[in-house]
Amino acid sequence: MKYTQSLTIALVVSVSVALLEFVGGSILGSVALRADAFHVVTDVFAISLSIGALWASSRPPQGELTYGYHRFEVLASLVGGVSLFGIALYVVYEAYSKFFSAQQFNVNGTIVLGLLAAGLNVFSSSLINPTLGQQVDLNLASTRYHMFADGLSSLSVVLGATLVHFTGIKIIDPIVAIIIAGVITLNAFSIIRQSGSIILEKSPIENLEMFRKDLARIVGINDVHDLHVWRICSHITVASMHVRVDPGLRDTNSVRSRLEDVIRAYGIQHLTVQIEDAGCTQTHGHQ
Repeated sequence: MKYTQSLTIALVVSVSVALLEFVGGSILGSVALRADAFHVVTDVFAISLSIGALWASSRPPQGELTYGYHRFEVLASLVGGVSLFGIALYVVYEAYSKFFSAQQFNVNGTIVLGLLAAGLNVFSSSLINPTLGQQVDLNLASTRYHMFADGLSSLSVVLGATLVHFTGIKIIDPIVAIIIAGVITLNAFSIIRQSGSIILEKSPIENLEMFRKDLARIVGINDVHDLHVWRICSHITVASMHVRVDPGLRDTNSVRSRLEDVIRAYGIQHLTVQIEDAGCTQTHGHQ
């Protein structure tokens, strides 16, 4: 699969950049360079999730796993998001330890490695095509964005080292590291929020009432209730509902066909619907 191949190449490049910046930052004495190495780790994590999501989507449902392995992406995302907080704290600790000592570091070497890392990150992001068929895969698009943003982060290391070169103010290096730690923390919050909303089965449709009204406008539908919308993973949205049709309506297949047209417009891939006659009175366990 071409998407997996390009992601694998991007993964190898990102791992190489992370190792290059961490080892180089340790040798050169630049805490900002090491911080950016940890920031690249977030890209490694994002690419790994994308590869895992593509693998999961190719696996058919088996036995009790009626939706296959798609939740693997969500669980891995949650664990990774929590681990990013630990990485951010370590970066802050490293920066704080050098904040007052302002130790010497190799400015020219930091600039060279930062530029190399920025170039490799932009190259990796160009390998990822977020378009799958006629649709844009949000997971791939997010991965591409994060990798491009990491290239900008590497440039911030270059900018910081350049300022140190011209001003001699070495405290700029740990300040840049703390800024990068803040970016990592924001990424962690975003990942945990997204994965948590899926685990808690939060509706990806913000205005459910508008969605309900759009369904109720379909010719032949009298009422829509017991409406639930949730996600299995980042790219699979499902819905279930009870639909009460007009009394005496016989062509329920046409109603279901129009229902499917509406839910596709809302990005829902799977629908379970119970069609009821408006002349029948039923009691439901929840509304």
